[in-house]
Amino acid sequence: VYVAKQQLQNAADAGALAAAGRLRWGADEEAARADAVGVAEANQVLGQQVALDAQSDVVFGSYDEATGSFAPGWLPDQVPMIKVTARRTEGSPAGPVHLSFARLFGFETMPRRAPRMGPGCRA
Repeated sequence: VYVAKQQLQNAADAGALAAAGRLRWGADEEAARADAVGVAEANQVLGQQVALDAQSDVVFGSYDEATGSFAPGWLPDQVPMIKVTARRTEGSPAGPVHLSFARLFGFETMPRRAPRMGPGCRA
């Protein structure tokens, strides 16, 4: 389960960095979103490909340093951020993480979620 969480975190990190890099070089949000999804989905969690929902798992927004909160949308006087969430939960594109050893104790799946925010550039 801990390995799955770390692998999801790595996928989210990679996606956020890919989107930030794309925006840095002048691309629009849709191109950055496509890069975030493509790079994140190039990763695997316990041998299965990561799957993102491009609209809900990649969010462009702003980080308020005073409150430590993220808000969707670019806001003036706040740090632009990109939030990528790699999930393996019920209802996520790839579904929950299926367990093998834990089945002996009655656990079939374990939901895992790993959001990551990276610096963005105002488009």
